Amino acid sequence: MTTDNTDKEKRAFKKSLRLAEFGEPKEQFTLGLMYANGVGVAQDFQQAMHWYQKAAENGVAAAQYILAGKYETGTGIDQDVQKAFSWYHKAGERGHSKALFNLGKLYTSAHPGLAVNCMHEAAAKGLAEAQFFLGTAYASGNHVAQDLHQALSFFQNAAEQGSAPAQTALAELFANGQGCTRDLKTALYWYRKAASQNHAPALIALTKIDAQADAQGLRRARSKTVATERRHSSSRWAEVASQGDAEARYYLGVMYELGAGVELDLAQAESWYRRAAAEGYAKAQLKLGQLHEKQDIQEALGWYRKAAEQGDTQAQTALGRLYSAGQDVKQDALQGFFWYFKAGESGDPKAQVALGKLCEGGLGHLATAWYQKAAEQNDAEAQCLLGRRYASGENGHQDHSLALSWFKKAAEQGFAEAQFLLGNMFAAGVGVRQDLEQAVSYYQQAAKQGFAAAQNSLGVAHSRGEGIGKNNRQAVAWWTKAAEGGNVEAQFNLGLMYEKGVGVAQNYTQSFFWYRRAAEQGLIKAQCAVGAMCISGNGIVQNYNQAIAWYKKAAAHGDAKAQWNLGTLYSSGRGGVPMDIPQASEWWSKAATSGFAPAQSSLATLYARSDEAKHRQQAVYWWSKAAEQGDAEAQYNLGLMYSQGKGVEQNDERAFFWFDKAAEHGLPNAQSKLGLMYVTAQGVPLDYIEAYKWFTLAKDNGEIASKQNLDHVATLMTSLQITEAQRRVKEWGRKHAKYA
Repeated sequence: MTTDNTDKEKRAFKKSLRLAEFGEPKEQFTLGLMYANGVGVAQDFQQAMHWYQKAAENGVAAAQYILAGKYETGTGIDQDVQKAFSWYHKAGERGHSKALFNLGKLYTSAHPGLAVNCMHEAAAKGLAEAQFFLGTAYASGNHVAQDLHQALSFFQNAAEQGSAPAQTALAELFANGQGCTRDLKTALYWYRKAASQNHAPALIALTKIDAQADAQGLRRARSKTVATERRHSSSRWAEVASQGDAEARYYLGVMYELGAGVELDLAQAESWYRRAAAEGYAKAQLKLGQLHEKQDIQEALGWYRKAAEQGDTQAQTALGRLYSAGQDVKQDALQGFFWYFKAGESGDPKAQVALGKLCEGGLGHLATAWYQKAAEQNDAEAQCLLGRRYASGENGHQDHSLALSWFKKAAEQGFAEAQFLLGNMFAAGVGVRQDLEQAVSYYQQAAKQGFAAAQNSLGVAHSRGEGIGKNNRQAVAWWTKAAEGGNVEAQFNLGLMYEKGVGVAQNYTQSFFWYRRAAEQGLIKAQCAVGAMCISGNGIVQNYNQAIAWYKKAAAHGDAKAQWNLGTLYSSGRGGVPMDIPQASEWWSKAATSGFAPAQSSLATLYARSDEAKHRQQAVYWWSKAAEQGDAEAQYNLGLMYSQGKGVEQNDERAFFWFDKAAEHGLPNAQSKLGLMYVTAQGVPLDYIEAYKWFTLAKDNGEIASKQNLDHVATLMTSLQITEAQRRVKEWGRKHAKYA
């Protein structure tokens, strides 16, 4: 520089020197620049600092800013952070935006409020770096209350000035619908802007988007220009990496891992990660931990710990996960909580979710607090979990409105479980007006992502025609998907469709297969269905002992129908099962006590076989229980007990009452009994017309003795009475079509 100075530069130097010596501040600053850069004079850093000092003392903001930077870094002068603060402050007071920015950075740790104020001043003056800083702060909620709309605004301002990090951050907000409506087209625009500036995160994001498009068969046509730009970008990163830059080495590793602008090469990726990690670059250490977790857990732990000790929250969360789960590493709940807490306190949403889950149950209020922190950072899982707590009332008070709000936030991000739960709320009309079509819409969104519970619900909607056209074939199709995904209700539903031949060709083998899959997962009604098929021999070789085994599984969980079936098997002694009346009685008693009417009736029948008064009284007791639940056989048998005075005082009126109940249910024996009571005036006034009606109904329902009784009563009636009786028969038939 000194040998090539032009005469013009020398003259300019002499002029500035003369004016500077006369105390002209701007010329003092210019002279400092000339000495610093060797323009018109031999390069001399001491002289440069001398003139910067003079200009700074005379109020030149640019000189104050440069002088502050020298003191901050110790460049050409002893490092002195206090003097750096002082000169940045003086320059900032004169409106120097970069000084305000650097002052803000110095304030960040000790005085975050002052830091934010400085950044706001610098951003208002249009400094892109300050705008990016504030965008990041508002996006993460670091030093300020989280505000994604504010973040978007600051990133937008910086991005429009060409800041590549801001362009990438802005693209991420548009890609995720944070602070704005999700807009992939705009996201791609900003990613490409940043990538054209060789910004590695943007290049990597574009590569991931292309990979996802490839996986979905949606590859967009890439121009040769774009491909060339990516290759040039990776070449520039390689050049910087070869010079020892740790960040460049890390990003070059990412490029090789993803095939971004280079051929995919995992060995090269690991090599670059190792070189960056050796220099203490935390992101590279994290990557090595992730790469080795499946292969060498001890090496992975080592790398995670190195990154975690530097404050990398992802590494801290990974350690929390490994120690808490105890997979391939000795379980240590305390260590797990420690690392989760470190990451959660630093704002990592995944760690906050994990902490929330650990606090579920006994520390529910803390679970809510951690979920809230993560949810406010737009973590979809946290939003869903928070919604669940409000929906169930686990927060101490139930609030369906808040639950709906959080579910919607998560659903808008594509979180399948939240979409499913929203579907449930709209289907049931909980916290919102019932809307079956809207419910189906949410189920479809979740079902298309493979969420098995939603696929099952969609199958139910198709089978019932609720919110969508009734279509049993579609129901079977969705239940098949859900069943293959392990959904137990769908497996049962599919078994039922195959058994009945609805929406699919009847196939007992397939029916048994799906019932058994559901039964093995503990679904009680499926265990009963498997037991029934073992007895019928449909879809499997008949096997009563297997039936007993399955019924016992269901019965052990208190299923009354299974208990009743067991009692029936032991009472009959069929299929090689030894008859065992005490066993039958025991199982029927369990089911009867829980209120199962068929079991109450069976138990009563067992007691009625005895001649002992106390047993007959027990028979009356249990038939009464079943009869009150509408069991027609029990009503008939109770009528017999009152009619015959067994186990209860004889009472024709009560007998008539219960025979009438059973007859109205279409029971032929009861209808015949009513006919006899009307024709003999037993417990009821003599009435040939009613007698004729009931004998006719009994005969039509297959009660043999009623034909003779009908013929006899007809001889006692006039033609008009017979006509009226026949009219009553037809009227009863119309009202009781299901029994006719």
